[in-house]
This record gives sequence, C-alpha cells and structure tokens, in this order.
Amino acid sequence: MRTRLKGENVSDFLIVNGAWHSGWPSEPVARHLREAGHRAFSPTLPGLAHDDDPTKYTLPDVFDYLVDFTERNDLRDVTLIGHSWAGSVVSAVAPRIARRMSKLIYWASWVPAGLPMSEDTSEGYREFFKVASAASGNSTISVPLEVWQAAFINDAPAAVQEVTHRYLVAHPMQYFSHNVSPLDTAALGVPTAFVLGSEDVCLPADGEHSYGVMMARAGVAEATPAPGSHEAMFTDPVGLAEAFLHV
Repeated sequence: MRTRLKGENVSDFLIVNGAWHSGWPSEPVARHLREAGHRAFSPTLPGLAHDDDPTKYTLPDVFDYLVDFTERNDLRDVTLIGHSWAGSVVSAVAPRIARRMSKLIYWASWVPAGLPMSEDTSEGYREFFKVASAASGNSTISVPLEVWQAAFINDAPAAVQEVTHRYLVAHPMQYFSHNVSPLDTAALGVPTAFVLGSEDVCLPADGEHSYGVMMARAGVAEATPAPGSHEAMFTDPVGLAEAFLHV
C-alpha cells in the first residue's frame, strides 16, 4: 500500500459497499484510485464476511467499526462513499469522522429520513424483506438471481450476472430494520454529492422512493453521472472510479 509522504497531496477514499457485499467487489475501483495517486480502502464490514455469524452484530457495531478503521489507519482528507444500503452507514458515521473528511458521496444510495430502510421503501421491497427474512431461518435477506439480474446488474452478460450472484453474502435483517437518524449534510461542513449510474434501475426515476427523493434528502440538486448499473464496480470499475475522482 502506498504510504503518505509529508506535504504530498494525497486523498483517502473509504468505500462502503452496499448490502450483500463484502469489501472485495470494490477493490478494482480502489485499485484505480490508487493508480491515480491516492489511498483507497474497501473494508469488509462486520457480519458481511462469508464466514461471519450474521446474528452477532448490530448496525451500531458497523458504525463503530468504520470509525475505528478510519482512526486506526489515520485516514485524512477522506472521501467517504456509501453505496446503496450503505447510505445509512455513511449518514451515521460522517458526523463522527467529519474532522477527517473532505467529501461525502452517496453512490446510488438510500438516504435515511427517520424510518428504517425496511419500512422506508416501496411496498414490493417491504414485502420482500418480510418474506425473505422469515424464510431464511436466521433473519437474513438473500437476493434471488432474477432480481439481481433485472434490478442490480442489468448491464452485464448473463454469465457475469450468475457468477457475481454466487458470491453475494446473506445480509443481516437487523441492518435493514435499524433506524438511522437523518443527516443534515449542510451542517456537516464538507461537500456532499450523489453519484448515479446511467443504467441504474435499482430505484425508480421518480416517485415516493425514487433516486430524486434520495438526492433531495442528501441536499444534492443534481446527480454526478457515472457509467453502468447499480453494480458498476463489477461492470465498469474504472469509469466509476473516474466519477468519484471528478465529483
């Protein structure tokens, strides 16, 4: 890993992946950021390693882990990036590490507004959370292949869709059902952006739970465009990294 030199203009990027992901899917994005001269990290959160006990941790445990990770690695001038579900994570963590931050990026994120994600979503997703967690036997949520193909990684060939689906991690239901307070991004003291892929169809373009609503919650008037679908870390990691660099 590249070390920070005194007086050198090096930014730190901390990528928090969305639901069902360990840290490794964003490693190609992080690698491109490093090649551009920065430090970049994509840690696996507690409960989301393939051999973790999904019942062991709470969402506040995840918050504490990221704060500790930031301080332990002495991250500075941090661009904090939250993907999808991890919009809830960065919303809670950002105020605790604000003095170390230079930018907050919601990447195709759900942005909390006073209700848990499992309640603050469309009727179809609410029913999905309820049925899937009850059927799992350990209160986790797994994504059916057909949903993954149609809503998440719709820009990839079938073979890529199937391989990436195989490596997803069952997501602890308590991470969806924990309430996260809204973040006043204007009071945070760092610029906030919303990055959205050109082929992202995970949330609708308009309506009560659309990306437009999420952007408004984040205090962002216009999305920064990126290539690809909701899972562009698999399909266009370089293009996605370039979007992060040019926010």
